[in-house]
Formats: sequence, C-alpha cells, structure tokens
Amino acid sequence: MVAPLSTWPLENLGNFKYLLYGPLVPKVLYSRRANEVLPQQDVWCLHLLIICALRSAIYTACTNHSNAHYLTLKRRILPQGVGFKQIDSEWHWDNFIILQAFMACWSFPFLVDLPLWNSKGVLYALTFHVGISEPLYYWVHRYLHSDYFFSNYHSLHHSSSATVCHCSNMLQMTPQLSEPLDQDLVFLQNELSLWDRK
Repeated sequence: MVAPLSTWPLENLGNFKYLLYGPLVPKVLYSRRANEVLPQQDVWCLHLLIICALRSAIYTACTNHSNAHYLTLKRRILPQGVGFKQIDSEWHWDNFIILQAFMACWSFPFLVDLPLWNSKGVLYALTFHVGISEPLYYWVHRYLHSDYFFSNYHSLHHSSSATVCHCSNMLQMTPQLSEPLDQDLVFLQNELSLWDRK
C-alpha cells in the first residue's frame, strides 16, 4: 500500500491536468469584457496565470539549456547526462505549479485590499523569512530524511541520477503542501503592515 499523499492526484489526468486552469481563465476574460474596474480577485487570477506561464517557461528553458550537449559539454558538474528514464519519471514536474496556483488563488481572500508597497512590509518579510520560514523549511526537510518519511515520501527527490532544475521539485505531494504553507508566513507580512497603518 502506498503512503497517504505520496502521489499526485493529477497524475491520473496526464496532460489534461492543464484544464484545471480552466476556472481561472473565464474569470479573467469575463472581467475584461465587462469594461469595469477589475475586482482585485480577478486581477490576482490574471497575475497567477501569468506567473504560472513564466515559471513553466523558465523551468523549461533552464532544463533545455542544461541538457544541450553542445553548450554544456565542458561545463558539466556531473559527467553523466540526463537519460530517457529520468526524463520519463520527471515528465510531470509542473504539478506543484498547479497546486500552488490554486492555493494562492483561494487561500487569501481577506488580503484583497493590500497596498502595492509598504516599507514596513520589507522588515516584516525579512523577519518572517529569516526567523520563521527558513528554520521551518530546514527542520521540515531534515524531518523528511528520517527513515519513514525518506522511504515513503522523500526518496523520489533523491532518485535522479543527474541533477537538473526539475529534480528540486520532483517531490511527492506532502512536501509540496508543507513548503508553500511555511512560505505563506512571509505573505502575512503585508497584512501585518496594514494593521500597523490602521
């Protein structure tokens, strides 16, 4: 029996998983057609779609560059290249982008009226990142290296023979759920800066 949340529910969908972006697209298109001032939530959905497309393009460009034999022959850190077995096992590397897009779109409805910039927010972001987010990420990752969690969850991350940028996100679903949650603490800095202003 497989450990709970050790596989992505999106794996059964194959390439049809991109249809999950469907609810975001009509929301943006309808708000554009209405010729009104866009509600903040609809602008947020548009920004998420743009960010997801850019992240996918950057990951693909980095991987194509790192796998281009004529460019990286003399600059390789590891002598072995990426084989077809590794490419097949990491084909659906972008599951985490879909998951994080939905988490961002529907997890912060109370943050609709945030200002674009607040200088206190930088201090809060630095404090949360250095004081909470980084230590939490370190201890969660260290916990994933314990016997049970490594064999059931984290071993896929270390199973790649040649490390490329997709390997870092070749995780099961559970670590992808925990990492954005500790990163969400950083986003709360904007809300805290609003409380200071009131």
